[in-house]
Amino acid sequence: KHSLTLGTIEANQKSKREIITGYKKDNNYALIFRTVRDKTKVPVEIKNHIKHSCYQDEVLYYKTLEFQDFFRVVIPNYKKLPYRIFKNAHDAKDAGHFGAWKTYLNLKDSFYWPSMLTQIRKWVETCHSIKASLFEIAYGYESNMIRKVNSWDLEDNKYSPNAEEFVRREPPRTEREMLARINELSGIGGWSEEPGKEKTYDVFWKDCDQTLARKVPERIFNQAALSLRQSPMYKAELIQEHEQV
Repeated sequence: KHSLTLGTIEANQKSKREIITGYKKDNNYALIFRTVRDKTKVPVEIKNHIKHSCYQDEVLYYKTLEFQDFFRVVIPNYKKLPYRIFKNAHDAKDAGHFGAWKTYLNLKDSFYWPSMLTQIRKWVETCHSIKASLFEIAYGYESNMIRKVNSWDLEDNKYSPNAEEFVRREPPRTEREMLARINELSGIGGWSEEPGKEKTYDVFWKDCDQTLARKVPERIFNQAALSLRQSPMYKAELIQEHEQV
């Protein structure tokens, strides 16, 4: 038996009524909701989508893959319900102001709505707490890099001659510019010619970690896409492709 829950806390009845009303008004789910509720013949236009849906106690549940159990409550686009859920999961006093990927992971096992990750990411981009920490990281990283460039031999395959010019450019003014700058830093270091050596920027980053980790809360530091060897957002996009209604 399913129950409409968030962790171990049962959702209040007002929210449940809003969700049920929302199904009837949401173009994505109105037909699915009526079909599973009334147990009528499945219309052709939803025959593939309805396989992912389950109806119990007036609530729709969703599963991404057919072998999974139904455990995610479908949240309709009604009275800003998705916004209210992820805003609370991100901004509440005990939520932690995590980044988009961590916020999504915290919600995805309990809730589902179309373009879930995209909406969460857009909201997280407006979070002032994360912005402040990310800017501190960016400026701290560039300051350390300037120091390294000035003290290291640029001709010794440690940093390209373009590195000093790169870090002395005008500081980024927006979060997007700042994140782009961090990503661009990954392309400055080259491969060492000696077998077994790591990329130069990987070595530098390990050194930089020691300085920045003392200034920035670990939960934000880890979420800032500071590992330049992989992108959590890319993985998230792959998952999201399988979660479109």
